[in-house]
Amino acid sequence: MFSGTDECSVEIGVSLLAQWFSQTEDIQPRIIIATLDTYADLVRADLDHRNVDLQKQGFVQDDGVFTVEKENYKKILTSANTVLFKQLGFTGNEVDFHNEDNSFIHKVLELKSGIPITLCVVYQCVASRLGVSLEFINYPGRLFLSYKTSDSEQVFIDVFDEGRVYSAQSILNHFPNRRDNNVDAFPVAKCKDVLLRMTLNLINIGRMEHHRQLSDPLYIILRNALQLYLVLEPKDSDVLLHLARVFVHLSINYDEVISWLQQILGRLSTNPQEKTFVAYLMELAHSQRESENQQPDEEKCNTRSVAQQQLIKYGVGMVMKHKRYHYRCVVYGWDYTCKQSKEWVQRMGVLRLDFKDKQPFYNVLVEDLSYRYAAQENLQHVTEEDMGPVSHPEVGKYFHQFTGTHYIPNTRLCQRYPNDNTLLTHTYTTQT
Repeated sequence: MFSGTDECSVEIGVSLLAQWFSQTEDIQPRIIIATLDTYADLVRADLDHRNVDLQKQGFVQDDGVFTVEKENYKKILTSANTVLFKQLGFTGNEVDFHNEDNSFIHKVLELKSGIPITLCVVYQCVASRLGVSLEFINYPGRLFLSYKTSDSEQVFIDVFDEGRVYSAQSILNHFPNRRDNNVDAFPVAKCKDVLLRMTLNLINIGRMEHHRQLSDPLYIILRNALQLYLVLEPKDSDVLLHLARVFVHLSINYDEVISWLQQILGRLSTNPQEKTFVAYLMELAHSQRESENQQPDEEKCNTRSVAQQQLIKYGVGMVMKHKRYHYRCVVYGWDYTCKQSKEWVQRMGVLRLDFKDKQPFYNVLVEDLSYRYAAQENLQHVTEEDMGPVSHPEVGKYFHQFTGTHYIPNTRLCQRYPNDNTLLTHTYTTQT
């Protein structure tokens, strides 16, 4: 999903990032691109209103790309500021800065509000469509855009402050840093750097206590952010250790955690304190795994009455497809009705469904590596053409094997959903 992030356009990258975290929406890059195209057209119209002929502000390169001359950047960016901040009303979300929606491009375009990094993405993408090349600067605490004038003077743009412009000296005065007051110490951020910084923001959001109280007990924001960071930067031991701590806290994925901790121990060479902590986590993971193997499963069994059998159409192990977003997934749990919080129900648009939250909801592992909670009316059996195993790292935690049509639940899952094997047998015997 994120292969080639160094070369991909930032607008594609942030669209994929938003999709990674989305449980109910289909984030289509083409819609994001079309919206940015529309914004660029509005800037062109504003330039025409100012009697500025865009085509006369630059030249067409050999590869056919139009490029504005550096001395004309200011004219173009003045119109961009007018359109984005005055006409469209984009603004920095200072009131609710740590809301996760500020990090998702589709929400930023919808709400016209965001944090420095996402507003910089919108601004840079619009500017590039007009022939203005701006670079992301990884400044501590805030991402900026920058370019060099025809006199080689570096200009910094604070999109969070409606496009306010700083010189190299003035930005150091307004935003002191600890790198010897040298703006050259802050490198240009490429697409991957931007995605890593956005993901790190989401990790920090996921660590906040009030976000952990959102309906999902698996800290879905934190967990997804840590996993995405490792997709982008798989050798980051600190993030790997953090994810291992989350899994230990949740008492899941013991084998994976133990393997990770062994890798981390192999990388730690000089810090005895870190080694002691990793060894402690290792011992805890081993202890949890042994305890689970020895103790009977006391989880509440989800059995089906005759009436409920008619209501609950699907069971654990079934490979499904989402009717609207078309992702394939495998069911690993279900509830008679939606068990999420009122806040989650409202935020995810559940009340717009035909049967709202008064229908079975299914825990599913999705082929994009995410975990989702899907309403029954949104799911359907996959067709023969779409049939196949679901590639998800936790399939092995819940299932013994894939039969070619469905997954065989492990002992623990069978104990929790004792009637589902009968449903599986009936469903797939009938189909054959």
